[in-house]
Amino acid sequence: MLLQGKIRQYKTIVEALQPGKGKSRKQLMLRLEAEGFLISPRTYDRLMEDLRFEFGIAIHYDPTKNQYLIANESLPAIDAFLQFCKAGEVAEFTQSLLQSPSETLKHISFGNGSELRGIHLLQPLLQSITNRQPIRFMAENQKGTVIEVVLEPYMLREYGYRWFVVGYLRGEAGAGDLRCFAVDKITELEALGDRFKPRPEFPYGDLFRDLVGVGFEGEKEKLVLRVYPPLDRHLLAFPLHPSQKVLKEGKEFTELEMKLVVNEELEQKLLQLGAAVEVLEPKGLRKSIRNQLRETLKYYK
Repeated sequence: MLLQGKIRQYKTIVEALQPGKGKSRKQLMLRLEAEGFLISPRTYDRLMEDLRFEFGIAIHYDPTKNQYLIANESLPAIDAFLQFCKAGEVAEFTQSLLQSPSETLKHISFGNGSELRGIHLLQPLLQSITNRQPIRFMAENQKGTVIEVVLEPYMLREYGYRWFVVGYLRGEAGAGDLRCFAVDKITELEALGDRFKPRPEFPYGDLFRDLVGVGFEGEKEKLVLRVYPPLDRHLLAFPLHPSQKVLKEGKEFTELEMKLVVNEELEQKLLQLGAAVEVLEPKGLRKSIRNQLRETLKYYK
């Protein structure tokens, strides 16, 4: 079977076993059959083994309930796994376009492509991460200044159709600090000859768990939003963050609560949502949003 087919099988099982949703072997095999995969019990067992050993998702069997459940220790890996599955689906779609590009591409409209800048660096960056090789590159900061960076890379992060590399700084300035750099701002990438010893304290599953975007500095806070129609329906269907829960739901508005780091990306996301969202808590974020809106209004007098 093609790799894309196996990825869809893995995804079907994991989605059926989201937290608290135990299923029997028969139910899972029927779910796979509904997706077009008629498999044997032996193949089913092999899929379970693959999920455990290839993706770190352990699925336990509870004989008292005749149910399979995702182990609690594997829950942090689910989001990353499902994102991997989405990437596989995009790859499958792209491959289908290449079968007859002259016929299919005329039916596809792409954006301006700005988010694709630096995508050619992803493979060498990932190679340096897996080989534990430090890297040197030039990077443009928010002020537009180009600086030289020496980094011990640990992770690639995708957010908002952009890619970022995360790692620990080397050198005199900020040595040992955990930093994040936009890949589309990187030039003159070079893998250095030595290897670094991995740090066991690197928070692989936790670094971006409590935030929107890539700004991981700061403490987690309680965020309360009042969302007005029709955007409230959208945020109920597509939560802003996994910690989101409904405090109050009515015809005039819906109040949502979530716990996450208040960073620049969160502020920008809330501003993009416009007048349909009101920040109730925390007070500091409410004040910051209000001040930014006041500054914006100066240009529309």
